[in-house]
Amino acid sequence: MKILILGAGRVGESVAESLVSERNDITVIDTDPARLHELQERLDLRTVAGNGIQPSVLREAGVEDTDLLIACAPGDETNLVACKVAHEVFNVPTTIARLRQILFGASSEKTAEVLRSLAGKGPPAGESSIAAPVPGADGAKDAPAKAPGHGRNGAKDYPGANTVGVAHPLLKPGELCPECRRGKLYEMEPGVLVRVTGQAPLGATIYELQRLRCNLCLQVFNTPAPEGVGAQKYDAGAASMIALLKYGSGVPFYRLDGLQQSLGIVLPASTQWDIVEQGERLIQPVFEELVRQAAQGEVVHNDDTGAKILARMKPAQEDSPPGKAKRTGIFTTCIVSRHGARTIALFFTGKGHAGENLAQVAARAWPAFERLAAAHPDGRVAVVAHGGSNRAILCRALGLPLARILALEPIAVTLQGRPGDVMAQGLDYSELVVAGTFQGLRANVTTGTLNAAAIALAMTGEVDFAAGRLDMHGIVAPLGRVQSVLQHVPVIGQIVEARAIGVPMTVRGDLRDPTVVPLGPAAIGQSLVNLLGAVVKMPVDLFDPLVGGFKRAPE
Repeated sequence: MKILILGAGRVGESVAESLVSERNDITVIDTDPARLHELQERLDLRTVAGNGIQPSVLREAGVEDTDLLIACAPGDETNLVACKVAHEVFNVPTTIARLRQILFGASSEKTAEVLRSLAGKGPPAGESSIAAPVPGADGAKDAPAKAPGHGRNGAKDYPGANTVGVAHPLLKPGELCPECRRGKLYEMEPGVLVRVTGQAPLGATIYELQRLRCNLCLQVFNTPAPEGVGAQKYDAGAASMIALLKYGSGVPFYRLDGLQQSLGIVLPASTQWDIVEQGERLIQPVFEELVRQAAQGEVVHNDDTGAKILARMKPAQEDSPPGKAKRTGIFTTCIVSRHGARTIALFFTGKGHAGENLAQVAARAWPAFERLAAAHPDGRVAVVAHGGSNRAILCRALGLPLARILALEPIAVTLQGRPGDVMAQGLDYSELVVAGTFQGLRANVTTGTLNAAAIALAMTGEVDFAAGRLDMHGIVAPLGRVQSVLQHVPVIGQIVEARAIGVPMTVRGDLRDPTVVPLGPAAIGQSLVNLLGAVVKMPVDLFDPLVGGFKRAPE
């Protein structure tokens, strides 16, 4: 009887020893030539090295006239596939498959493991045929786990690489198998080749544009530049790469100059500086957004170190605060903010030290307004608060503009203490009303009123929290002791003809450094006057800064 044994492991060897003694024609298939040579030295049999489920290997082993095929590889899937191919393709009358995992439980049954040899991945030395050895089968041992950080980088470790698809030059999915001529080809997971090539940090392309001239009229015809070629010699990618090498990897301009020159693409250090300086203006909005996001961080680290920039050292001395020692140093501050899963690193170089730079970043934190905008997707927001202080998180962002308003001369004389104390100590109020709409982090305030013991305020306008700017108009009224009492008893106020004095003004510019300018009565609409009158519950007369008098509001 002609018998074909698939697998030269312990089971395959035992089966071969039992059958060869009965004068059978035995052929053993395995992927390990050394194992087959050892078996052939001891037993009178024939061996074939190769993959046991590939038809070409089975044909070489003489499967076409085989009476019995015994598949005893360690993997059940290997044995089943081999028996299926032998019976369906080569009409072997009798096939026997060793099944271990199906009967006693398998750790994994994936198609990729069944067919992994089709991609040219055979089993480890000493194991038979296709599949990897099953833990515990025939004494196979689990391979030790590799320590993290060791081994080669796979294709997934190159996210910035170009991916090129390569089709088979002769075959296509859906065609008949050229080996067995019965099955159809289907597409599997592609094989992967990774090739890394060297290149200059900055490359250059020279376009030679053809020019034609008429030999009679001498008219010259120029070829237009190819589509996609920009008008600038150095594109945005060049500026980004130079900046990353200089400020991200610490490569000085002169070193990059030497490297580029040696590679045949000149890039002088002075040119690099000009490119980065122009690119800095373009990405300034990105930097401002990073500062805003860093201000929202749950954990913020900061530190600074000395820096020497001669062009900035003299201006730093001249700009030193009066009454304090002149600053002669320049500092580079690093602020690292962790906001959720993101980490943002900011660098500031100038006369400010770490504490001052950190204060500038912290001033861009508007968490309450972000929550309000997210809570109202249609954009409408209305907030009413009673009996609080501007130290609350909602008004913290407007504390500095409020302090500048209170510093106006007609207002400051009625307040006790310094207006700047509003930022540190807060201003207690009896009622705060803010109503308007949000578009992202841009707020259009249609109604904004504040009623405190010493002042009343009514404002409308726009606040852009992303850009940190505002543009608002309003009226502020200092309230004396009598007016503070009469606004709670409006009937008595009408009897004694109590009136409030309102100062029109505009607040514009940076939220961190706003400009407050008094206005004339004509610059303020009657709607604001009525809004303030509703807050103080009495008529409002407007103060005119040009004449130093008052304009009585219409009854």
